[in-house]
Amino acid sequence: INIPIVTPSVMLVLDKSGSMVADPGGFWDHDQDPATPAITRWNSLDSVVDLIVNNFNGSMNLGAVLFPSKTATSSYSEAACVVSANAEVPIAGMNAAKILGAIPGPLTDAATMKGGTPATKGLKVAIKELEAAPSDQPKFMIFVTDGAANCQENAPDTTTLFEVYDEQVAATVAAAEAMGIKTYVVGIDISQEVSGSAKDGNPDNTNTYEKLNEVALAGGVARDGDEKFFNTTNQDELKAALELISMQILPCIIELD
Repeated sequence: INIPIVTPSVMLVLDKSGSMVADPGGFWDHDQDPATPAITRWNSLDSVVDLIVNNFNGSMNLGAVLFPSKTATSSYSEAACVVSANAEVPIAGMNAAKILGAIPGPLTDAATMKGGTPATKGLKVAIKELEAAPSDQPKFMIFVTDGAANCQENAPDTTTLFEVYDEQVAATVAAAEAMGIKTYVVGIDISQEVSGSAKDGNPDNTNTYEKLNEVALAGGVARDGDEKFFNTTNQDELKAALELISMQILPCIIELD
């Protein structure tokens, strides 16, 4: 029996927007224990990424993209939507330490975690990186976010930039799927509700839950049932979602003739 060695190329596309640490919205009951203090969503995500990249360090080629980049500001301008032209961590084997060194640490606060949610820009950088990966190996993106995408490219004004949902997210993921790049979508505490209309930096009149369902369907690996993406409400669920995705990415079936 000829057993092929399959080493998937996987890009982590991680939401580093200010909402991940905002007080109080960016804090959650990570362990479902009211006696322990709430921590930030980013704290949980960093901890889970640490676990995942170390567990699968030798079986996947990993890379990472942050959206926005570390240079983004909290201003109501394009400066809040900056994404690096290249991946923070290019895809390579044994990349766990580099990824953990490149992303903000678990206790990073609002002084560092700034910016909007330029998801499309981040996904495009990840796709560019995956295009250069070995063509004979499977390719995936794991897209993690806690809110609705804004910062659309070529927005005519700042109101559109921040207060209008970026519909190009699903289209970008669909284009990647047509190229053979599958996308898993993970939501952090996403509510099934429509946002209001206010000049607050969040897309107006948007149901983020429905939008992420659309992105998951476009990605080619949507979940069965009504909820197409992995919606997590605490750190244990986030960990379970990323572990399950990782096991789905790694093939466990050997084809026999």
